[in-house]
Amino acid sequence: MKTDALIPDTFQKARLDMVARYYAPALRIPLIVYPCVSLALGIVCYLLNLTVVGVIFSSLLGLITTAMFYFFPLFFQKVSSPVVETMLPATAGERLVFIALCCLVLNPLMVFVPKYLAEWVMRFIFAPSEFQELTDALSNMMTEGTYGLNILQGLPPLVTCMFVVLTSVRNTIGKAVGWTVATIVFLTLAGAITGVVMALSDSSIQEIAKRSGPYDIPPESIANPLRNLVVITGSFSLIYTIVMTWLAYQKMKRTQI
Repeated sequence: MKTDALIPDTFQKARLDMVARYYAPALRIPLIVYPCVSLALGIVCYLLNLTVVGVIFSSLLGLITTAMFYFFPLFFQKVSSPVVETMLPATAGERLVFIALCCLVLNPLMVFVPKYLAEWVMRFIFAPSEFQELTDALSNMMTEGTYGLNILQGLPPLVTCMFVVLTSVRNTIGKAVGWTVATIVFLTLAGAITGVVMALSDSSIQEIAKRSGPYDIPPESIANPLRNLVVITGSFSLIYTIVMTWLAYQKMKRTQI
């Protein structure tokens, strides 16, 4: 029978609480490890960014937080059982709401907030280098006027991983990792191609490339085209997140035992 066949369709907080208790063991490790690792990386990466050479190592360490963020849904595999999940007295929507809140809200809070907080505190101890101030200024110009879409760019790989974890029955971890990596590769290639096309079609960039030397290019000339790319990528990420979450819900509803 279908998972929701004998359960009222109305959303009930009591059933959501029961779903939370079922998945709680899966969250014990990330609730402790994620904030600690994020805090440590925030301190170490800030110190490395004080030198130009250190930026290279900082970027490599930054991959740790990226991997933590993207693959967070895999923790639910620790307690996941398709048979048990389909027998839970809760609707597919209630199960999806809890896992989606953990992946899309709790996860970024644990991964990024301690890191950014540590970097903010470190600024009062060690003054930022000239290179840091330049990159921060460029980053601020790129994200200004993007209406928050810049913070959505990392969601597609995460949502892909969440979708596979929620809907796959066999070899879930392998499929989740594979499809998540494939999403990252696709977004990287799509972003690069889009950026090249935008650069070739932007007459202001072509003019700057003709008359400017390597050190006299104004930051605004770089930030403005990249800001447009951020808006496009963020908009796509939002649409992709909504569609994949809806598809996950539809497939969970059709799951039978």
